[in-house]
Parts: sequence; C-alpha cells; structure tokens
Amino acid sequence: MSVNPNDAASIKSVFPGYQSWNDNASVVADFKATGGSGKGPSQSSTPSYSGAANTSGYGASDLISQAQQLQQFTVQSNQPAIQSYEAAKEPLKARYNSLLKSMAATQEMDVNRQTIATNAELARRGVTGGLGEQTMQNAISPLNQAYSAQIGGVGAQESSDIASINQAIALLKSGNPESALSGAQTLMNLQQNQQQFSANQQQQQSQFSQTLAQQQAESAQQNQQFLSEQQRLTSNANKSTQTEKGENTAQQLSNDLNRGITYHDAHVKYDATLGVAKVDQMYNAESIYGPSKETQKLTETPTNNASSTDTRPWYQKILGLY
Repeated sequence: MSVNPNDAASIKSVFPGYQSWNDNASVVADFKATGGSGKGPSQSSTPSYSGAANTSGYGASDLISQAQQLQQFTVQSNQPAIQSYEAAKEPLKARYNSLLKSMAATQEMDVNRQTIATNAELARRGVTGGLGEQTMQNAISPLNQAYSAQIGGVGAQESSDIASINQAIALLKSGNPESALSGAQTLMNLQQNQQQFSANQQQQQSQFSQTLAQQQAESAQQNQQFLSEQQRLTSNANKSTQTEKGENTAQQLSNDLNRGITYHDAHVKYDATLGVAKVDQMYNAESIYGPSKETQKLTETPTNNASSTDTRPWYQKILGLY
C-alpha cells in the first residue's frame, strides 16, 4: 500500500503511531525524515516510500534498486576479466606441474650422485653392514629433506595462486556490492545536486527576468521624463523666441510710427507678423504712449488701465509681451 508523503491523513491511516499527533505538519516532516520507523506496521508490510530518511533525499528502496542495477552492470562488465582469470588457471597449473617434475628429477639425480659417491667412499674404507647403511642414510637424507621442502613450498604457492584467482573471480562475479552501494549513493547525490542546480538556475533566471523588467520599466519612465523635460524646454525656447521676435517687430513698428508711417503702410508692413488687431492697437495708442507723449504717459492713467508706474515700453504694454 502506497502512502502520500505530503498528506498527514494518508500517513496516519497506515502508520498508527501518528494517530495521537495533532500537528499535521509535524507528521509529514517526521515521516519524511524517518520513513515512519517505529510508528507503523512490521517491516514486511511497511509501505515503500521514496522520500524516507536519506541524506540524499531518496528512499532506501531507491538506493538498493540503484545499487542492484550498478551491481548487475558491474558483473556484466566483468565477464571478460572473469573469462581471462578462468583461462589462466590451467596454464598456471601446467607450469607448476612442470616445475615440480623438474625439481623431482633434479632431486633424483642429486640423490643418485650422492649415493654413488658415498658407496665409493665406503668401499674404499671397507665399511659394510649396518654402519655402511647408516652412513648412506646420513648422506642422502639432507638432500631429500631439502628437496621435499622446496617441492612442498612450490605446491603451497600453486595452491595460493589458484586460490587468489578464484577469489578474484568470485569478487568479479559478485559485482562488488559494497562498491555498488557506495556508487549508487554517489550517483543519487549527483542526481540530487543536478536537480538542485537546475532549481537554482530557474530561480536565478526568474529573479533576473524580474530585475530586468523592473530596470526596463524604470528606464522607460526616465526616458518619458526626459522627453517631457525636453518638450518643456523646447516649448519655453519657442515661446521666448516668439516673444523676442514679437518685441523686435513691435519696436520696428514703434520706430516707424515715430517717423509718421501711414495707417495703410503700417498694416501692409506688419499685419503678417503682428496681426491686424495689434497693428491697430499700436497705431491708435501711439498718441497716448508714444515717445512724444512721455509726460502724459507718466501723469495720466492709460486707457488700458496699465499702472502709471509701469516703466515698460509703451508697445509692450499694448501687445502684452511681458
């Protein structure tokens, strides 16, 4: 029976040890940390859960399954080496057998040589009977003992070499389960690190996108403010230019009026720049505000209610340039 590790009710339904727990969040956290150890049914009936306690975030069943797969892969990969070891045993046995035969033959020759030499010496001395037999035994026994030790050592070495080969074959056939378990843990840790790295990359990308969007919005706002300020400055500059141009034109008309320009000529020359109404205003007001009426300008109140203390040129008062 499977358990939803994120659902406290699901956990409690299978693991009675959690029934008395009132904090569902604690139930979920403890189950993920311990796998419900000691709080549920027997091991044989304990539901499998891949999120049970494990330093890598994977369950014990996942770890074992991964180790088994690695073990099977290792055994399969070891087949050439196993076959090579198996094939090496018979040639090794043959070499040891040849060596033992050679040593036995050498022993026989040395013993025969010693026997002949001892018999000759006994005959020269005239020694016979039991003393001769004892002397012969004393002569050849050290040789036999030495060769027996050497032959025994070679036999023991052969047995040790064959045992080492068999042990290596057994280890290769086992797939080295300890190494497989360690390798599976390493592989799972690697997978978890990759998942964590991917999650971190996604989070960083999201944060970068948010920061970029905010910077773009701020940049757009700054650009809008800059354009508005440019428009304001351009507008003010245009107004200033227009005012200056109007003032210069009004000054020219004022000079012409002082020189006695006719009403008709004033309209022909200045209607296009000042307009008919303002030309009329200046032409009609010159008698009040013109330079020939400076005394009257200072003592009388103008018809347009301008203050007698207003020191602006009369044409600026008429046209409202300032």
